[in-house]
Amino acid sequence: MTRHNDGCHVGVQVGAHSVFDEGAEHVVGHLKGTCRATALHVYAMNGHAYAPWFVAGKQSMDRHARAADHGVQRRARPEAPLTTVWFHSHGRYYEKPEQAPAEPDRGYGDRDVFDELAEPAARAGVELYARFCDWGNMLPYVPGMMDWATVNADGVRQPYLCPNNPGYRRWYRGVVEDLFRHHASVAGLNFGLERGTPLMTLLKGEGADCFCEHCCALGERQGVRADRARAGYAELAAFVRSVRAGSPPADGSFVSFFRILRNWPEILHWDRQMTDGWQAQCKDLYATVKAVDPSKSVGWHILQHLSFTPVYRAAFDLAQWRSHSDWIKPVLYHNCAGERMRNWSIRESASVMFADLPPDLRLRVTYSLLGYDGCDLPDGAEMEQGGIRGFGPDWVAREVRRCVAGAAGIPIYAGIGLDIPHTGGEDCTPDSVHACTRAALDAGAAGIVVSREYDEMQTRHLEAVGRAVDEYERERTNQ
Repeated sequence: MTRHNDGCHVGVQVGAHSVFDEGAEHVVGHLKGTCRATALHVYAMNGHAYAPWFVAGKQSMDRHARAADHGVQRRARPEAPLTTVWFHSHGRYYEKPEQAPAEPDRGYGDRDVFDELAEPAARAGVELYARFCDWGNMLPYVPGMMDWATVNADGVRQPYLCPNNPGYRRWYRGVVEDLFRHHASVAGLNFGLERGTPLMTLLKGEGADCFCEHCCALGERQGVRADRARAGYAELAAFVRSVRAGSPPADGSFVSFFRILRNWPEILHWDRQMTDGWQAQCKDLYATVKAVDPSKSVGWHILQHLSFTPVYRAAFDLAQWRSHSDWIKPVLYHNCAGERMRNWSIRESASVMFADLPPDLRLRVTYSLLGYDGCDLPDGAEMEQGGIRGFGPDWVAREVRRCVAGAAGIPIYAGIGLDIPHTGGEDCTPDSVHACTRAALDAGAAGIVVSREYDEMQTRHLEAVGRAVDEYERERTNQ
């Protein structure tokens, strides 16, 4: 497994627009000086701040005016909407040259963030990682992309891309090979898996997919009929609607839920088939990077649902990723964790599976199933408040220890969230950032990746990360 630094890996996720707004020299120097960054994980496509829905073509809200103050006057933005492609692509790596991602007429579309960062980062001894995030629906549009779209149980194409579609898989391999062959300065890949499973999606009241020709053929080859899977998902969807409408079956929610899974095993197979597709895609990308240069480091960002719902956690046996991972980044964004637990778990899957239980017990059962007994986490009454406090360093430490044990030797880079946007509740403080950073490192993390994006991060919180890293390294040296 590739490791580029003898010390603790301190990565920071950076939206490429920030490099152009503030200047490459300033971004590198600011992050090296505040949080002791050893690596910048820079978005190669999209970013949370400027990620369009590829079908509608809508631009995310411009956060330029409210970006955090990093001690430099930000440059004036181009008048055109910003690009979603932050490197120069080359048509020969794609089945059709016109599928090379490029938006030269958009703001900053004529610039390459990795070329501009290469010299400043090398002088500072800071590595560059290419950051991608597979939401399934937030990509630069290229001709023919809708041919790779998922299909729901009713046969309707959806605005998501199917990881079992060979065209989509080949295109993403082309993107990654293109970038790594033309940027020797890029030391690694940070690939984000930001998708829910079909079962998890259905439990929150949305339609499940995918039933495209490739998924149906894959199921048939494995002895699972697509019509049976559709029928099972239809019955489960009707059950979810009934429970959410306040009319659970006579035998109760959990018994009825389990009975449907028992009667329709195709539901779980189809769920597994999709997550296996993600893993196969990651194996493709790992092999692609290593074919360019075996010394490059490849790791995976795992959606924070891993910490909130047993359904999603069951889909990720970290030990199964050993053959194609140099590191894994579990998302441990502490300040927004209470709100996310409520919105993404207690009000979604838990409200269906455990609808027989009163809300407070439903929460306590979920905490117990996830191994959080004894952590100082929000209780049922707090979950009903408008603002919910975040989770603390004891939770961060527990999650790191669980991931270290489950990953069977794969280094864990804890995703420490700074100033993650949320609708209320506990904001970051220097003390909470410091405590959670130390908790992650003391619990066995091989490093951290400060997240989500640099333009959100307040300087005082970056400095708190730096103090924690300095203390940890000093204590480790003196042992």
